[in-house]
Amino acid sequence: MMVVVTVGYATIAALSKLLMQRCPVVMIAWARYATPFAMGASGLFRTGESPPWPVPDLGWQLLRSTLMIAGTLLIMLAYKVLPLAQTLTISAIHPLLLTALAALFLGERVTAGMWASAALGFVGVLVIVRPGSNMFTPAALLPLGMACTYAGYMALTRRLARCQTPARSLFYGTSVGTLLTSCLLVLDWVKPDVQMLSALALIGALSAGTHWLTIKALRAAPASLLAPISYAQLLWSVAFGALLFGEIPDVITLTGMGVVVAGGLLLNATQRHAAPCASFANAAPHRVSSPRNDT
Repeated sequence: MMVVVTVGYATIAALSKLLMQRCPVVMIAWARYATPFAMGASGLFRTGESPPWPVPDLGWQLLRSTLMIAGTLLIMLAYKVLPLAQTLTISAIHPLLLTALAALFLGERVTAGMWASAALGFVGVLVIVRPGSNMFTPAALLPLGMACTYAGYMALTRRLARCQTPARSLFYGTSVGTLLTSCLLVLDWVKPDVQMLSALALIGALSAGTHWLTIKALRAAPASLLAPISYAQLLWSVAFGALLFGEIPDVITLTGMGVVVAGGLLLNATQRHAAPCASFANAAPHRVSSPRNDT
């Protein structure tokens, strides 16, 4: 499921970058939440589940949704000013951050080998960014900020997935995203034509599918196990960048991407041999008690 998610996110990135030539960022962000919200709400009520309110763990749900929206806006702004592959590679630091969050807040066992593997991926990002060179610009902070917010989103999704169905989790996140982006539409709006509407609908449908699969995957396996699979998105981003935008990475960038992917694969191999994580992944989801108000 996570491999399919990487293809979906890379496709959304390429379509968004193409559409930004004619469409404001806010409209694309709105489509990424409004369509999944409509699909999720329809599916939730069609299955006959009990009403999705009152919302359990409301504070955590709002924080998760806020992180998701912030990450979406940051990465889409980065698409406008940076090459596709470079943007997604800088944001690929998020598995390292997620590994730390999984250990500190989710109680997942993270071994020294897993830390070393994640750090190898971080070294690859440094090779690409090349601090001190003209490649390291303020624009690089946009995908870096997205990596921080996305790692927090993934960690909270994993936490809440233990007590929420994927349909409900998707509904809560996209409802907040739809509300906030709808408010922002008044700031930047253009009248869409049929072609633009079709592209926005496709982006929205892909967003719904990737969100749902991400939630399903995080419900079934530890976050630290799934994180390195996200590196596969770099491969699709290179292909889309070359085919659609003529963005051919240089040798140093490709070397850095190779280091990032190697770190992810090594981290995944290390996780497969971690028996406690495997047993946790196979365990039935359990209820997580709500945090105290003073924590």
